[in-house]
Amino acid sequence: MKCIGIFCLVLCLLSLSERDSWGQEGPAGRNTSGKKVSIVAHRGFSWKAPENTLASAREAFAVGADGSECDLRRSTDGVIYLFHDESTGRYESSARPVSTLSWSELAQLDTAALDPRFSPYQGEPVPTFDAWLDLFQDCPCQPIIEVKEDGFEKEVITAIRRRNMESKATIIDFSASRVRQYRELAPEIAVAWLCSWDSKKVTQEEIHKIVMAQVAELDVKIIDIYWANLTPELVDDLHSLGVQVWCWTVDRPDDMKKVIEMGVDSVTTNRPDLTPGH
Repeated sequence: MKCIGIFCLVLCLLSLSERDSWGQEGPAGRNTSGKKVSIVAHRGFSWKAPENTLASAREAFAVGADGSECDLRRSTDGVIYLFHDESTGRYESSARPVSTLSWSELAQLDTAALDPRFSPYQGEPVPTFDAWLDLFQDCPCQPIIEVKEDGFEKEVITAIRRRNMESKATIIDFSASRVRQYRELAPEIAVAWLCSWDSKKVTQEEIHKIVMAQVAELDVKIIDIYWANLTPELVDDLHSLGVQVWCWTVDRPDDMKKVIEMGVDSVTTNRPDLTPGH
């Protein structure tokens, strides 16, 4: 932990003059307002290291990402851990539902076992939320926390408060009911409503109306939307209400350029190393 703290402190000193839109400037290009766009590493630098691991978070730090995102679940015996999928199929040939597993079973998984790209990370385990969050204590990178299940909202808030990260962490969630809970339980912690639509089934005009209505109802100051659902008009209307516009998951340089030109405030990507400014 001492080495990690020294590593992150060095990054902090190198980055202080370049931080951005959560009050600081990051490594990406400028949006239409002239502000730099924050770059969030999707599940860490998940193109280089196994997603949702301490390794992928450290790799995100190393390329200067402004934020590193994770997904949270809770084991049958109450341990909060990082994991996106509903089964272990990404890590073992005989997939098991994670909802049936204890922490001791989850801790035995090798996140690099089935993907040859990640051979340098053989043996990298599934981490606990506490271990992951500790990495950010002396580091400029911001923890972006997506919750995948009901029932442990208070524990997530407690973990953030225990580390005095109320002004640093952001919780993101597709569930409107959980967003309301976070807003009520911890108004001092930033919360973003996650959303996406199938553009083949819902028109851009309908998406625009739904987003504006939901933002008003939830009283959130950040929306995190699937990038292909964005239009310049939606970005402008949200900004007029004082709402930040984040988007996900953008990996192609042309698409990155497109959303930055629309004026977004933050972009989530699997390739934080390829963003403008790198």
